[in-house]
Amino acid sequence: MSDELKDSIREAYGSIIERKSLTPRWGQRQMIAEIANTLSNIALPGEVSENPPAVCVIEAGTGTGKTIAYAVAAIPMAQALGKRLIVATATIALQEQFVNKDLPDIRQSSGLEFSFTLAKGRRRYLCLSKLDRMMAQGQGESGFLPLYPDEISTPSAAEALPVYSAMLDAMGRGQWDGDRDNWPDSIPEDIWYGVTTDHSQCSGRRCPNISQCSFYRAREELQSADIIVTNHDLTLSDLALGGGAILSPPEESIYVFDEGHHLPDKALSHFASFCRLHTTIQWLQALQTGENRCRLRQQFLAVLQPLDGGVQA
Repeated sequence: MSDELKDSIREAYGSIIERKSLTPRWGQRQMIAEIANTLSNIALPGEVSENPPAVCVIEAGTGTGKTIAYAVAAIPMAQALGKRLIVATATIALQEQFVNKDLPDIRQSSGLEFSFTLAKGRRRYLCLSKLDRMMAQGQGESGFLPLYPDEISTPSAAEALPVYSAMLDAMGRGQWDGDRDNWPDSIPEDIWYGVTTDHSQCSGRRCPNISQCSFYRAREELQSADIIVTNHDLTLSDLALGGGAILSPPEESIYVFDEGHHLPDKALSHFASFCRLHTTIQWLQALQTGENRCRLRQQFLAVLQPLDGGVQA
């Protein structure tokens, strides 16, 4: 680590302490030093590192000032290494606090210059193609069988259409960006489910609405930000897809997992596999095609029915 980089970290921390009239804490200083030393093991672009993996696990008590410590250490290090800093919080509420309160405060008080943005998953954004389809059909997704009807209810036209019409109007007027969290009212889950999508359903660049897609517009902002703030779920989803599908590629990133004690359970939920046997059987039986008695369907049912009986037993 260069002396210039060390000075930058010291000056940023000192500036925060002075401007906010805080008392320097030994634990905070120790945390800053440990993070900076760990990240210094990362090789610069084009170099080959023989250092151990740059992984640091820190536990500190309430009131230590962990957010200031890891920000002051990691932001200058990431910029010096030419990497993007990805800060993943345990909950959406924490990431909103980090973006709306903590980072603006740190930027103002530290003297560091950096940009940041908030990353959310597809499910937080409107899908214009699904909204158009819902409006055209007048109610639900008739002609499309829901995969899990026992978990997701279908709203009535009287409930859904006024909301969908208001969304379409707001998008057309430029008064809404398609972000669920920016809609002025609470949106019932069953109504929102009909007009949002996930990775498996999204047609991506082939979609006729790609130029107006709320998710892809938000994603473009990620390409220029120094810091991407997200949550554990979205970070793990991106890694499960190979990395770089939503966030920046892992080799171009430095990760900070805040509230890391939640990470094991989150990781299990993303990388474990499961199948809803009973509902899948119902869905297969409801398929109406010209070859609904085909060998493939019979083979699926032959495998699933004994398993379902064993689970129920």
